[in-house]
Amino acid sequence: MTPVLKRLHEARLAALAAPKWEANRRALETLDPASPESVWQSARDLRPWKKGPFQFHGEELDAEWRCDRKWQRLAPHLGDLTGQAVLDVGCNNGWYLPRLRELGAVRAVGIDPVGLNWFQWQFLQKMNPDAGQEFWLLGVEELPAMAAMWDTILCMGVLYHHRSPLLQLVDLREALRPGGTLVLETIGVPGVGPHAYLPGDRYANMPNVWFLPTLECLVTMLNRARFTDVEVISTRWDGPAEQRATAWTTGPSYRDALDPQDPSRTIEGHPAPERFLVRARRKAV
Repeated sequence: MTPVLKRLHEARLAALAAPKWEANRRALETLDPASPESVWQSARDLRPWKKGPFQFHGEELDAEWRCDRKWQRLAPHLGDLTGQAVLDVGCNNGWYLPRLRELGAVRAVGIDPVGLNWFQWQFLQKMNPDAGQEFWLLGVEELPAMAAMWDTILCMGVLYHHRSPLLQLVDLREALRPGGTLVLETIGVPGVGPHAYLPGDRYANMPNVWFLPTLECLVTMLNRARFTDVEVISTRWDGPAEQRATAWTTGPSYRDALDPQDPSRTIEGHPAPERFLVRARRKAV
């Protein structure tokens, strides 16, 4: 971590001493990994859990997202990560970090500016310590300060939340070492041609959704951002079976974002989301 990034991370870490985070701090302080009662009480105090699932003492924490389904689509295309420094952009609670370590990554670093996600990752580290994992309280906006730092970058569920997707792709490319690999997953829309859909207001109950590309548009954007070897890994996902409300979440989930009379449309009348998973490389020289 560069000095500039370290200062920003530490400032955000210091902010977690505020009274609003007291219950989360107490959940970590009282956690006894050997006690099932303590583990599940601390986990409940750290709700909502967006990414999962997790197994503790023979029981499952069933988070809103079944990340294991996405991992099954993704993992065969990552290859051997032995010796690599890998970054997960928008890592949430870091669900993918131990899986990246299992594929050989010497460093698996997640960035996410959300305090609750940091507390959940700290909980997971107490349950299964791993010095090869790191969590930085940083956002995608800090990528320009990470020039040529990473062998592989995962950026999943982030692109459509930002107003300048092409600039974000350039920042991702520059954060890779020459020859490095980007794995990108994003919401998109159906259609033929290099077009992007811009919702007028909310999209699928989300206020912070901007450009939604067709698959051809996404590939074109990656090429225009000067990535090479752009490859479509998957255009499939499991919809309400992969993202749904559970006892470990709060508020609406994916099914609530769809028109109950026509699931091909969102609740606002927009085309329902598709999800595109692609891989690309930064030019080696």
